[in-house]
Amino acid sequence: MKRIHRQDEGTDSQPYPFPTGNDQSSGDNYLFLGLPKSGKTTYFAVMVQHLQDVANRSRHLSFRFLPYKHTVRDSQGNEKTVAENVTSEFVRDCIDRMSNGLWPQKTVGYEGGYSFVLQRRGRFLGIPIPEMLYVCRARFDYHDYPGEAFEIAFGGKASASEDMKAAAEDMETRVKNAAGIFLILDADAMFGGQRRKELLKQVESLFQLIEDHNKNTKLAIVFDKLELFGKEAPDFMKKFRNCYPNAYAFLPKHTKFFNVYPLGEVLTTDNGDVIPPTTLRPRAVLDPVRWMIGF
Repeated sequence: MKRIHRQDEGTDSQPYPFPTGNDQSSGDNYLFLGLPKSGKTTYFAVMVQHLQDVANRSRHLSFRFLPYKHTVRDSQGNEKTVAENVTSEFVRDCIDRMSNGLWPQKTVGYEGGYSFVLQRRGRFLGIPIPEMLYVCRARFDYHDYPGEAFEIAFGGKASASEDMKAAAEDMETRVKNAAGIFLILDADAMFGGQRRKELLKQVESLFQLIEDHNKNTKLAIVFDKLELFGKEAPDFMKKFRNCYPNAYAFLPKHTKFFNVYPLGEVLTTDNGDVIPPTTLRPRAVLDPVRWMIGF
């Protein structure tokens, strides 16, 4: 199995502003969660762009970014509500950067995250039912929690700042209440990296939290960065079961494993670094979402 080095995401730019207090949406809530450096930003951005394009071409799907609404004061001290399309801007910025051979810039913060709503209409005799009778309304949230927050929530780290403790508690709360969770994993780090034992502890603790507080949730385990393994990726579900038997035993009953290729291919520089291709050809990036909500 060939594995090549890839540069970390977001090492050459300023942090992208993170919103707080996004609009709430009725319907089931789905959470994108990824261990640090798992490639979740790349996957999320490519998946969202692809999903929006599919929805725009469909008669039974509706895709909407959720605006970030906040209150501002004018020069006279009057308050007004302002809506900003930060999620749309974030996704577009990530895609534009990759189209120019750069990785998405590192996001900072987690409180509001980036969100969108996907609605699916049912059909009767092959005809979509009226728009007001959408049978599925799902909100999807992406939060970039600090790596230290993962260590506190699932790694057993005790010494931390109050901000990091708050981030860990926020993450745990979202996991306990999510109708579905997309867990993004770097396959190489999970099975061959130097952080394998550390990641094993975090994954086991996450699954135990789900078992104790949200055992009916759906869990999509998404193996990312598979472009780095050549044409034939191994059976990661089997490897996970063999390498992490205790974590596997705690998997929710509604769990499925997915292999995704957000870039389609990668480019390697003379010094061995990996950069995004200027033309993205994603494969299987929507399979986890299709399974999660059934469209």
